[in-house]
Amino acid sequence: MSDISLEEKKLIKQEQEIARKYLFNDTWIYVFWGIANFLVWLSLWPLAIMNILPLWIILIIACLNACLAYLPSHEAQHGNIIKRSSPYFWINELVGYISVIPLLSGYRILRETHMLHHKHTNHPEKDPDITFKSKNFLHALWVNGVITRQSKNGYDLSNEFYQKNISKRAISEHLYFYWFHWILMISLAWTGHGLVALCIWWIPRMIGTAYLQITLGWLPHRPMEKQGRYKDTRGWKAYTGTMLTQGMEYHIIHHLYPSIPLHKTPSAFRDMKHILEKKNCVLDGGI
Repeated sequence: MSDISLEEKKLIKQEQEIARKYLFNDTWIYVFWGIANFLVWLSLWPLAIMNILPLWIILIIACLNACLAYLPSHEAQHGNIIKRSSPYFWINELVGYISVIPLLSGYRILRETHMLHHKHTNHPEKDPDITFKSKNFLHALWVNGVITRQSKNGYDLSNEFYQKNISKRAISEHLYFYWFHWILMISLAWTGHGLVALCIWWIPRMIGTAYLQITLGWLPHRPMEKQGRYKDTRGWKAYTGTMLTQGMEYHIIHHLYPSIPLHKTPSAFRDMKHILEKKNCVLDGGI
């Protein structure tokens, strides 16, 4: 005798039918987003070095670039831009790699840690994002803005967890990029462009990474204690607006169906809300 009731089976079927409408839908936007954001960031270097724009404007733009850098790569990590079976899958990988350069992150290590996060969400030992766990917003600023920035861009690569769960290729790729960054930073400082390097890469990377870890890591999962489908993330009403949270109010949809692209999660959420309520999902703030 099945443990799932007829009503439960109907809900599951309805949920899956709704999800199918939004899978792999209009994902070319992330190709434009990822490449355009990277090219704007790249253009800041000659603009700053040749004194075409003042550094305070350069800094503001670079911080915006850093805050916008992750999500195209995130969609690529899930293979949402171009399906793996397509001969054009290399475009998916290209976007994944270049979009996170302003954040000084290797694409492969991001993908592997993110897949572990989905597999073990909120697990105290197996979820790599559990390090974002915080008591409140001010604590989250401290944890994500200071504490996790002390290792190699947030990864304690000597930790047993990374040695066991992350491929050597991903770790090597990330380390090569990390040390290349420092060689470039030192070279720029040596030639009198240290302030330029700080304003385009170092400061924006620190600000952008802290913002992303709070907005994409801590807020959707707090208090980061429950585990299991329908329990490990939530929906909430962001009073700062969807733009500032980059759509993370609907992160529950992403964890249920990672192949639904980010810009389709609000519509999928609205269609699926009555099911989520019956599943006793956490939906805060009248979302």
